[in-house]
Amino acid sequence: MNNRNLLPPNQTALEKRLSFELSQIFNLDVPISLLWHAEHCPTALLPWLAWALSVDEWDDNWSEEQKRNTILQSARLHKQKGTVASIRRVLQSAGYGDAEILENLNAKQYDGTITYNADYFYGDEDKHWAMYRIYLKRPITIEQAAQIRRLLDNTAPARCHLAGLHYEQAGHLYNNTINYNGQYTYGVA
Repeated sequence: MNNRNLLPPNQTALEKRLSFELSQIFNLDVPISLLWHAEHCPTALLPWLAWALSVDEWDDNWSEEQKRNTILQSARLHKQKGTVASIRRVLQSAGYGDAEILENLNAKQYDGTITYNADYFYGDEDKHWAMYRIYLKRPITIEQAAQIRRLLDNTAPARCHLAGLHYEQAGHLYNNTINYNGQYTYGVA
């Protein structure tokens, strides 16, 4: 035991044990100053660092590189929260790659010169100005779509509303061999 303590001679067993355990704080393998840096923090302590730095979305199944990258980008995301750039960055850091973000969905007026493609809303300009759509370049599961919606809720401005989450590739082809188990959608999530 550590003989250098300030406990009185009539110390209890609990006090003696607490004194010993708390003195072990200084016997860390990593200096405390390095624990606050994602590059040097031990892997086991990364979730605590993410919590301390207010990382919005965390998944224990991510790779170590992805966890460290998410922590490193957290401060920049919080500074730019609510911008299109922050939405792109948070989707990239979560592993969803580049996304096309279509905003201001009432930007087109139906005047016969444009083709209706269901991307935009036509008519009431006041009603749809704060709506947006996300187009991903890869298929996602329903669980991943829920994660993306959580990321967007934490990042996008509160006044904006997601009109659709789309992806261009199909994860599976409809060929009567895939079961409808609720894991995948067909282009819209």
